[in-house]
Amino acid sequence: MSVNKNRPHIFVLPEDDANRQIVNGFLLEFQTRQIQPLEEAGGCRKVLQSFASDHIVGMEKHPNRLIILLLDFDGKGNRFDTAIAHVPEHLRDRVFILGVTNTTWGHSLLCHNASQIACLRELVQPILFP
Repeated sequence: MSVNKNRPHIFVLPEDDANRQIVNGFLLEFQTRQIQPLEEAGGCRKVLQSFASDHIVGMEKHPNRLIILLLDFDGKGNRFDTAIAHVPEHLRDRVFILGVTNTTWGHSLLCHNASQIACLRELVQPILFP
């Protein structure tokens, strides 16, 4: 089922099946039609390519859209910097780049997510809890 594009909504673009499963698990807890998991891209580069080719225009057309690029950072500290460089400046307040590992969110390898999560939390709360 697709989201109502006239209301605030979130697309989640996962890098791989493991990340897609995280999104699906989240949606089991927060059942909402305003979050739409997209098909897994098949790698970090493919997430960035898909975002550029398939989603920038849609974000410009739909100002209520947020998108989460869900990546494996694979211990590569520069992956966030590489990913954010693919996001046009005028969309950076609506594009969130989050990386997961097998450790907790408080782990030092995940500290790069802190500012993204804080901003995302503020924007997502009205969608999850209208």
